[in-house]
Order: sequence, then structure tokens, then C-alpha cells
Amino acid sequence: MAATLHDTSLATDDGSGTVLTTEGLAVTAGDLVVVGYKYEGGTLASTHTVDTGDATPTFTPANAMHHHTFTGDHNAGTFYWIADSSGSKTVRVTIDVARTFRRIAAYAFTPGVGTTLQLGNMSMNNQGTTDAMDTGAASAIAAGVAVAFYSLYGSRGLDPNDPVSNWIEAAEHNISAALLTAYQFQSGAGSLTGTGRLTGTEQSISQLVIFNEVATGGDPSVGPVALLSQRNRRHSGRYV
Repeated sequence: MAATLHDTSLATDDGSGTVLTTEGLAVTAGDLVVVGYKYEGGTLASTHTVDTGDATPTFTPANAMHHHTFTGDHNAGTFYWIADSSGSKTVRVTIDVARTFRRIAAYAFTPGVGTTLQLGNMSMNNQGTTDAMDTGAASAIAAGVAVAFYSLYGSRGLDPNDPVSNWIEAAEHNISAALLTAYQFQSGAGSLTGTGRLTGTEQSISQLVIFNEVATGGDPSVGPVALLSQRNRRHSGRYV
């Protein structure tokens, strides 16, 4: 049995603040929880703590928070956690300095029986004004889950006339927003790039995170190897 989507959640606040919390996210112990987070209004905060609202456990960075050099005040990153208990969880992000236009997009994925979802490769692309999103390429070495996050400097949607190929927009995230996201279940080894066309042009931070599905207690060498794209580099292939 392959991995499945369990639940999604989000949060949004245009006002200045340091703490943002999602609505409840249904999880089962062992689920992979993946989070994209963005804010504007200044350079990177010194600390970014992501947790379930009770301070422990904290999530682990996948793509660390990145500062958008084109805008000078746009920042985004991705985080993950393997749930250690079941129930309805909130995702809380706390930073040490007040910022505006904060967004969270969260997923819970349930791995197949006898497997776990382990962080694999990542990619990131910092883009100027364009309607063509591009995360850069990253390699998957096993079946698993890939998630793309598109942090935008203004609210846009993915163009319905430029259809998704292999990628899925969860119903809750299929909106015009400043943080767009899509996912796919990877069926084996190969190279992935998250690309997509917006309903208008925007400056963006596009990030891709791949989680490989491995046997519980499997090969510990299947770990994170960052494959960061160079700024403004374009990649072939259409996905999101």
C-alpha cells in the first residue's frame, strides 16, 4: 500500500505579528506533516520555530527559510515532522520579530503499511517577475511523496487553462493566494521539477521537497541531499 493524503490545513494573516497557527490538522502517529511558510515586511527573522502549538516537538527544516533578493522583504521555507501521536493537531509558526503577510500551508500524509516517509532531495528557485513557476530539479530515489510550494509576492492562482500533469492541488489549497502548493505520489526513481503557470505575473520563491517511502528501519543512507537550483535558472518539463 502506497502513501496517501490524510488531511490539509492552512492559516493566513496580513497583519503584523510573530505567531501564526493553522486550524486543526488530522494526523495519525507515523504520518508525515509537511509545512510551507512565508512572510513579508523585512529581512529574515533570526529564529523560526514550527511546532504543534504546545512547543514540543519542533519541526525540522527541509528547505530552510530563504530571503527573496529581488523584493528585499519576501521570505519562505519548508518544514516537516513525523507525528508521534494521533489526533487533531495545529501547526504553529513563531518568529522573533513581527512580520506581515504571513501564510502557512500544511499537509498530513500517511505512509504505506510497514514504511516511513524519509526526507530526500530538495530544490529551490528565487524568481523575478514571471507567470511561470519553476522549483528547479531534484531527484527521487524511491516511491514517495513530492510537495511543491510557491510563495508569491501577491495573490495569484494556478492557471486552470494550463493543466496539472501528475500533480494535485488539494481542495483546501486550490485558491488564489500568496502561497500556492501541489503534491504528487512518486512511483519510483527519477528527476522532478515543480513548474506551473500563474493567472498573472509575480515574484516568487519556488520550493520542492521530496520524501522517499522506505521500509521501516530501512537504509539510513536515504537522507537529505540538497540540490539547489541557481537563481533564475530555467528547467525543462511541465508539472504543476
